Amino acid sequence: MNVPDKELGFIGMGGMGSRMAARLLAAGYDVTIYNRHPEPTVFLEKRGAKVAPGLYELGANADIVFSSLADDTAVGHLLERAAAAYAERRQALVRAFAEHDLAAWGLSGFNVWLPIADEHAAVRRLLEAGWAVAAGERFRHRTRPGIRISIGSLLPDEAPRLAEALALSTEHSTRTRSA
Repeated sequence: MNVPDKELGFIGMGGMGSRMAARLLAAGYDVTIYNRHPEPTVFLEKRGAKVAPGLYELGANADIVFSSLADDTAVGHLLERAAAAYAERRQALVRAFAEHDLAAWGLSGFNVWLPIADEHAAVRRLLEAGWAVAAGERFRHRTRPGIRISIGSLLPDEAPRLAEALALSTEHSTRTRSA
């Protein structure tokens, strides 16, 4: 059997969702499942499904995500939970930057913007420290240099470590070398 090399995620293990996820497993796909109540996941876990403890973990392990939810209200609750999680991550990162006297902002969505005079030097130092980042020049329009930080996979407890690494990188970029 030729099964595509894709990790699948499935949200909602009710009557329809659990049967569809079971068929995907039987066809040889790698499937990660999530359900707000863990009981319906036991059957599929015994058949090889990975059970994600939350939506973030499901999304982090899946190339494609399916959902089978009861109604629009259930979808709305799921989206509200995701929006709250991203708001928490943005706020944690903005607070962590503020503790290092770095003024960042992010009012909504998946990103925080941090103005930095020498974005390329900061990016280089952050990459050396193990953070996956890119200069912000392709994301900005008529604003000064900076870094756009996507918070989709950044957990709130990681924010202080990233802020410290960024503070150190900006501190280094303002120093001059003597001959």
